[in-house]
Amino acid sequence: PCDFSPCQVMELKGQMIHVPESSSLMFLGSPRVDKLEELMGRGLYLSDIPIHDATRDVILVGEQAKAQDGLKKRMDKLKVEWFTS
Repeated sequence: PCDFSPCQVMELKGQMIHVPESSSLMFLGSPRVDKLEELMGRGLYLSDIPIHDATRDVILVGEQAKAQDGLKKRMDKLKVEWFTS
C-alpha cells in the first residue's frame, strides 16, 4: 500500500549498471513522461531530469507546441473580431 494520496505509479526507463567495487547493481534512469503536467504531478521538475536525457527535449518540444497552438487560437480569434467589427 502507498502512504500518499492519491497513490500514483511512476514508470521508469533506464539501465542496470554493474558496480564491481561494491559487488552490486545500480539503476540509472529517469521517469517515463511526455508532458510537464505528468512530471509535476509526481512532484518532479524539469531540473530533476538530467540535461543529457532526451526526456527534457520531449517535454520542452511539447510545451512549445502547446504554446504555439494557444497563440494561433488567439490570433484566429482576434482576426475574426477585427473582420466583424
